[in-house]
Amino acid sequence: MNLIHMPRDEAFSIIGGVWHPGQTTPIHDHLTWALIGVYDGEEREALFRRTDDGSNSKIAKIEKVSEKINTKGHVTVLGHRGIHRVDNISGKSTTSIHVYGRDIGYAERHSYDPVTGEIGRFVSGYCNVLRDTERF
Repeated sequence: MNLIHMPRDEAFSIIGGVWHPGQTTPIHDHLTWALIGVYDGEEREALFRRTDDGSNSKIAKIEKVSEKINTKGHVTVLGHRGIHRVDNISGKSTTSIHVYGRDIGYAERHSYDPVTGEIGRFVSGYCNVLRDTERF
């Protein structure tokens, strides 16, 4: 994930993604709105939702609600509660443009284990920006 642009007030971030053949993400959220457009290649995207009440910060019950193949020109729109997984299923790199409603590289987010229900926490960072360790 490469940071392309972010205004000084960090109200949004624009990211360029490069997904290599076979590369996949964990099931994850963004905790903000997101627009994700496929520029070239294709990816399989699975959308999930939580079926529990969200009261346990360590365990979640999730279910897959859809799965589709996204090709060049497709745009996914996710709200604050959106949860998904993306896999590059093509034999070449897939590139995408992502717009998020905050500085996604420094945002703490969640990953979800579909078998155990365990909720993980992570900060993704950017491939082209050195992390400011004073910020944490």
